Amino acid sequence: MTAFVDDKLKLLAMVTRRAALKLELIGMKRSRSPSAYIIVKRAYGITGNRTHVLEQLEILINQEKEAQQREYQNVRAIK
Repeated sequence: MTAFVDDKLKLLAMVTRRAALKLELIGMKRSRSPSAYIIVKRAYGITGNRTHVLEQLEILINQEKEAQQREYQNVRAIK
């Protein structure tokens, strides 16, 4: 059960960072540094401009969602 919660929190952090990065792309800024762009680059090792980083982060989010769905289906099959 704890593993599922940890995975969900990981996905939540990714989605939250994606939202912050999208807001930066349209012109909003964080009140303190570092920017969401820098946070995402450091956390996931992505390089490039803001648009490229957002695209790569969305790919990572989709991969994480698919992995969680497979894991959930495997657990349900065991029961």
